[in-house]
Amino acid sequence: MWTSWALPCCAALALAASALPARAADELSLGDEAPELECTNWVRGAELKLGDGSGRVRVIEFFNTFDADCAKAVKVLEDVQKEYGAQGLDVVSISTQGPTAVKEFLDAHAGTFRVALDEYDNTNAAYMKGVFKLPHAFVVDRGRRVVWAGEPGDEMKKIVGKVLGGTFDLDAVLRVQKLTTELVRKLQKTSDHDGIAKAADDLLAAEPSNDFALNWRIWIFEQKNDVAGYRAWIRDRMAAAKDDADVLSRVAWRLVTRGDFQWREVEVALDASRRAVELTQEKDADKLDTLARVWFELGMLENAVETEKKAVALDADDEDYKGRLTHYEACLELRKKVEKPAPKPPTPKPPKKR
Repeated sequence: MWTSWALPCCAALALAASALPARAADELSLGDEAPELECTNWVRGAELKLGDGSGRVRVIEFFNTFDADCAKAVKVLEDVQKEYGAQGLDVVSISTQGPTAVKEFLDAHAGTFRVALDEYDNTNAAYMKGVFKLPHAFVVDRGRRVVWAGEPGDEMKKIVGKVLGGTFDLDAVLRVQKLTTELVRKLQKTSDHDGIAKAADDLLAAEPSNDFALNWRIWIFEQKNDVAGYRAWIRDRMAAAKDDADVLSRVAWRLVTRGDFQWREVEVALDASRRAVELTQEKDADKLDTLARVWFELGMLENAVETEKKAVALDADDEDYKGRLTHYEACLELRKKVEKPAPKPPTPKPPKKR
């Protein structure tokens, strides 16, 4: 589901301070022109060139054949190709491995999107400097600019939809990137609580669903032990985000999974998660998963099971959803056993008449 809600500790502070290291001059950044594809063999689909002047949007993904996450990404890539191909999207998946291994992988994981080999490592070198985990994908807009990079998943699908729909704002994304850097710099001096709070607030104003800023803003309340201020702040955020399903659901999840119970807000979480499900018309598995967790926290196990089943029906490949459903069902069965009334003692027989 969402990122862990654990309190930042000294190690986490050190990690945050180095979260955005200086980039090498030749690393690919958002807004850069996407390098041309120099692949040696197109094993599925026709050869594609970014400079063909087609004005189409491209998803360029790098994978290997032995990583389970790369196998899972095939479904994501196939879904996005099928959903948006007719609207002007091309998906290309690239591997530096040889043809035998790649063809065996494709036989085991069917799809229709283009697949190419980069056996001389030219394309991989141009795109993947500074990236150490596969799968990794890049979204390239109609003007050949790199506008997103990361692991293929729901976020990538949303970005593709926005780019094709003309609603993606690269300048806003770059502003978020700049504000994130500023927050990281503030975190290098952890005693500057006001400075950290302001940097987190600025980042949340630019991107209300930003987990990184949200976690550190709450951390400031905790450092000050300001429970009342925290509760008021959360309620104000939920009111301002009443039409943003992502923000509502992300915050709701945290409000019922905090390790320290004084920082939990179940009533707010219930209102927020129900509103998120309403906004997404019960068609978003993550939003349903959050609502199920809130029902579970409230002890409403039938509701939790019913709602989690809907999440699993929408995304049957998500192991977290299935694991939570199994847990909720087990708790419900145990409660039924505990609540089952004890058998009544046998009615004593009347004494025999003499």
